Amino acid sequence: MNSQGNSASSTSRSGRKEKQPSHTWTPVEDVALVEALTELCVSGNWKADNGFKSGYLTQLEKNYRAKATELWIES
Repeated sequence: MNSQGNSASSTSRSGRKEKQPSHTWTPVEDVALVEALTELCVSGNWKADNGFKSGYLTQLEKNYRAKATELWIES
Protein backbone atom coordinates (compact mmCIF):
# COMPACT_ATOMS: atom_id res chain seq x y z
CA MET A 1 0.00 0.00 0.00
CA ASN A 2 1.13 3.55 -0.74
CA SER A 3 2.52 5.34 2.32
CA GLN A 4 0.99 8.63 1.12
CA GLY A 5 -2.54 7.19 1.22
CA ASN A 6 -5.64 8.43 -0.52
CA SER A 7 -7.84 9.15 2.47
CA ALA A 8 -10.56 11.79 2.44
CA SER A 9 -8.63 14.09 4.76
CA SER A 10 -5.05 14.13 3.56
CA THR A 11 -2.20 15.91 5.24
CA SER A 12 -0.07 18.40 3.35
CA ARG A 13 3.71 18.64 3.62
CA SER A 14 3.34 21.37 6.24
CA GLY A 15 1.46 18.95 8.47
CA ARG A 16 -1.90 20.69 8.19
CA LYS A 17 -4.99 18.92 6.95
CA GLU A 18 -6.17 20.03 3.53
CA LYS A 19 -9.76 21.20 3.26
CA GLN A 20 -12.06 19.06 1.20
CA PRO A 21 -14.83 20.56 -0.94
CA SER A 22 -17.86 21.26 1.20
CA HIS A 23 -20.32 20.92 -1.67
CA THR A 24 -20.68 18.31 -4.39
CA TRP A 25 -22.35 19.78 -7.46
CA THR A 26 -25.24 17.91 -9.04
CA PRO A 27 -25.71 17.83 -12.82
CA VAL A 28 -28.69 20.20 -12.48
CA GLU A 29 -26.58 22.69 -10.52
CA ASP A 30 -23.78 22.43 -13.10
CA VAL A 31 -26.20 23.26 -15.93
CA ALA A 32 -27.69 26.17 -13.97
CA LEU A 33 -24.23 27.64 -13.25
CA VAL A 34 -23.09 27.38 -16.87
CA GLU A 35 -26.34 28.97 -18.10
CA ALA A 36 -26.03 31.80 -15.55
CA LEU A 37 -22.40 32.49 -16.53
CA THR A 38 -23.29 32.37 -20.22
CA GLU A 39 -26.11 34.83 -19.65
CA LEU A 40 -23.70 37.27 -17.96
CA CYS A 41 -21.22 37.00 -20.83
CA VAL A 42 -23.78 37.34 -23.60
CA SER A 43 -25.54 40.33 -22.05
CA GLY A 44 -22.32 42.35 -22.23
CA ASN A 45 -23.31 44.45 -19.23
CA TRP A 46 -20.86 42.72 -16.92
CA LYS A 47 -17.87 42.23 -19.20
CA ALA A 48 -14.71 44.30 -18.77
CA ASP A 49 -11.40 44.32 -20.63
CA ASN A 50 -9.77 41.68 -18.43
CA GLY A 51 -12.74 39.78 -17.02
CA PHE A 52 -15.89 40.90 -15.27
CA LYS A 53 -16.88 44.20 -13.69
CA SER A 54 -17.18 44.48 -9.93
CA GLY A 55 -20.47 43.24 -8.58
CA TYR A 56 -20.80 40.44 -11.10
CA LEU A 57 -20.88 37.76 -8.40
CA THR A 58 -24.08 39.21 -6.94
CA GLN A 59 -25.70 39.15 -10.37
CA LEU A 60 -24.33 35.66 -11.04
CA GLU A 61 -25.87 34.41 -7.80
CA LYS A 62 -29.27 35.89 -8.74
CA ASN A 63 -29.09 34.34 -12.21
CA TYR A 64 -27.95 31.00 -10.80
CA ARG A 65 -30.75 30.84 -8.24
CA ALA A 66 -33.36 31.60 -10.91
CA LYS A 67 -31.93 29.00 -13.32
CA ALA A 68 -31.52 26.35 -10.63
CA THR A 69 -35.09 26.86 -9.44
CA GLU A 70 -36.39 26.51 -13.00
CA LEU A 71 -34.37 23.34 -13.59
CA TRP A 72 -35.37 21.73 -10.29
CA ILE A 73 -39.06 22.40 -11.06
CA GLU A 74 -38.70 20.87 -14.54
CA SER A 75 -37.00 17.70 -13.30
